[in-house]
Amino acid sequence: MTSNGPVSSPAGLQPASTTSSGVKMTPDPHNPKSPNLGPRSPSPHSHGDPNVENDPRYITFPTAADEGDEEEHLLGFDYNQLPTYPVRPSFKDKPEEANMDTHIVAFDPCKLDPYHPTSMPIYQTATFQQPSIERFGPYDYTRSGNPTRTAVEELVASLESAHAAFAFNSGMAAMTAMTRLCDIGDEIICSDDIYGGAHRLLTRICAKQGIATRFVDTTDVDEIARVISSKTKIVYIETPSNPLMRISDVRRCADLAHKYKAWLVVDSTMMSPYLMNPIKLGADVIIHSATKFLAGHSDTMAGFVCCSSEDLARQIAFVQNAEGSALSPFDCWLTLRGLKTLAIRHDRMQQTASEIAEFLAKHPLVSKVHYAGHPKDHPEGAFELHKSQSRGGGSVISFETGSVRYSRKICDFCKIFKISVSFGSCNSLIEMPCVLSHASIPKDMRGIPEDIVRLSVGLENASDLLADLSTAMKRALEFFQRHSARPSPAHVDNTDTPSPSTSSNPKLMVNGVNGTNGHINDINGNGKRALLPCAADSEVRGEGEREREEGAAEKRLRTEA
Repeated sequence: MTSNGPVSSPAGLQPASTTSSGVKMTPDPHNPKSPNLGPRSPSPHSHGDPNVENDPRYITFPTAADEGDEEEHLLGFDYNQLPTYPVRPSFKDKPEEANMDTHIVAFDPCKLDPYHPTSMPIYQTATFQQPSIERFGPYDYTRSGNPTRTAVEELVASLESAHAAFAFNSGMAAMTAMTRLCDIGDEIICSDDIYGGAHRLLTRICAKQGIATRFVDTTDVDEIARVISSKTKIVYIETPSNPLMRISDVRRCADLAHKYKAWLVVDSTMMSPYLMNPIKLGADVIIHSATKFLAGHSDTMAGFVCCSSEDLARQIAFVQNAEGSALSPFDCWLTLRGLKTLAIRHDRMQQTASEIAEFLAKHPLVSKVHYAGHPKDHPEGAFELHKSQSRGGGSVISFETGSVRYSRKICDFCKIFKISVSFGSCNSLIEMPCVLSHASIPKDMRGIPEDIVRLSVGLENASDLLADLSTAMKRALEFFQRHSARPSPAHVDNTDTPSPSTSSNPKLMVNGVNGTNGHINDINGNGKRALLPCAADSEVRGEGEREREEGAAEKRLRTEA
């Protein structure tokens, strides 16, 4: 797949201006009335260098000779004016000049480095030497700015057509930074199908700060309209959602949010900039957990806040600096390295995911498939909506079986798919959201079936992944047949919770008994009914200590999550 993305060279350096305090600062090229307080680009540090003396990226403090009494002046200086916002090009509304896959690789993060390396150096330093006590360079302390971080922030901003992007030490840190823009009494409207960590932040942290959250089905704009008010500061959506792959209309949500002077924030982690650009659709902010697709190798944690306007960018920059939640130089470098293969990874993983989704849709023991890339997996109109605002279905799939225990055994018997949280990495992963990624959400608030399994499709050979999944499902079936030879009322899987799709699915019904009440029944390829009883606890635990350990581990995971 080839998709377009913005390409632009950094804006030229602007002449410095002087504030009423006598501090020379670089004006913002996009808003001359608002001086730009924090240039962050590599530059020479030798005092007396004519390049330094004339470089507007440096901030000059007045000397005693300038002011008469240096001590009095410095005591009266407002240090909140010190650099917190980086000089960088705005990529919003820039013309598209190259395909995104080319731009990602051809992007030059070292434009101002005098040695012109082909790979961005890791500026692994906490502090930067200043030219003199009166003149500050573009970087002073890595919490406030670092050349390696500037490089990855500029690249991500260009991919999302954002005014600016800011790198944080996790996706949750990025989301937290956005909530910091809310005041006591403000409200957030949020998707009810949301990642467990985000739900925990909103209900257990923000709530204590006087910020209320209303959870609604954001796929229905009328539901948002029903609860939105003048108190609403943020409308937060995730599309496709995790793990049900529900689709929200970014354009209509943006129009409604802006009518009430609220920000539309889109968690676009599932798509990445390669498949969707919400700012182009009207969103104000994009959140990414770069731990997933952007970095792509399960070796770093990172998050991004991409802002559509200068005003939002300045506020996020202040939070990033004040709270110290910025991404470290080494993690910035890992993310830059991972981004170079974003396009080729997405193309391969998405192709394989489509094949796996087709396999699951035809499997007799699968009651429902959730995949953004298949028309049959969506309510009417949702697939067309997704196509209109994205460039593909991605590589995350969820499916239901009708039995919690059967789903667990599928996970256990997979060999190539590894049991793990997260998604978007090179290696394929499998998990049950109600046990892992969404376990921290109270059961009555999750809104997702207990038996749902989520797959993150990686870069392995498609035939190997299909064989692994098929074998695991067959072995799970054989396990229950072996441990429950005689189905009876005693064979009740008390851990099963009825899913909305099970009772109406003819593949899972026979003799009035469905999968959620103890038996999964299906039609085999030869037309004969096969019975899969969900074993009672005493029989399943015939495996002995291993099963008891699994139960203890699950309880521990729920507690820790």
